[in-house]
Amino acid sequence: LVGGVSSSAGNASSLITLNNLAVWSCSADATGLTAGDPVYVSASNVAKKSQAKNSGSSDKDGWVVGIAAASVAGNGTAKIITSGIAPGVLSGATAGTPYYLGDAGGLTNDTTTLGAGDRFVMVGVAMNASDLWVQVRDFGQKA
Repeated sequence: LVGGVSSSAGNASSLITLNNLAVWSCSADATGLTAGDPVYVSASNVAKKSQAKNSGSSDKDGWVVGIAAASVAGNGTAKIITSGIAPGVLSGATAGTPYYLGDAGGLTNDTTTLGAGDRFVMVGVAMNASDLWVQVRDFGQKA
């Protein structure tokens, strides 16, 4: 990662970039995650499923840092793809179709299901029928 000696390299194993893919490891919350779930990270460094629906006075669960690379059981170690190709997380997609954070979580290409006050977050674009190019863009709350 760096040539020579460095005392400020930090924890390099928590963020690894391979072939234009940024992968971050952390614990999943107690409910677990499904491959392709958009996630946010809690203050205790735990990956939790994001949802566009504002579930209270805070919309923090609408924040998205990436998607789960694979399904993981509750409290297991999750690999989060923060940018780049997420292979096999889509089914029957059309190349070039944008995918957004769903109202109750997951990915959707139908933004009409999002209501006023929901987070409007583009998570990525379909590369083909099954692969998503992850590039998170948060447009704020839907009017």
